[in-house]
Amino acid sequence: MNKNPSEHDALSEPLYQVVFNDEEQYSVWPAHREPPSGWQRDGYTGTKRACLTRIAAVWRDLRPLSVRSTEGLASPASSVGR
Repeated sequence: MNKNPSEHDALSEPLYQVVFNDEEQYSVWPAHREPPSGWQRDGYTGTKRACLTRIAAVWRDLRPLSVRSTEGLASPASSVGR
């Protein structure tokens, strides 16, 4: 019986990879697949649980990069009275 290389052994956990986009938002993606358009590999591969642990460790500020950048440019005094 031939097995598709992308199929995993029923006794083992599938492997995932950590991916992120231009907004520095993280996700897990099957390791055997290319990340979707707009996403790139973080370089970490493991079980889904291990990947989620990795994401929790590196993704400390859940706001998208564009929001963080905009908020960082506005000073508190400039927004008073608006």
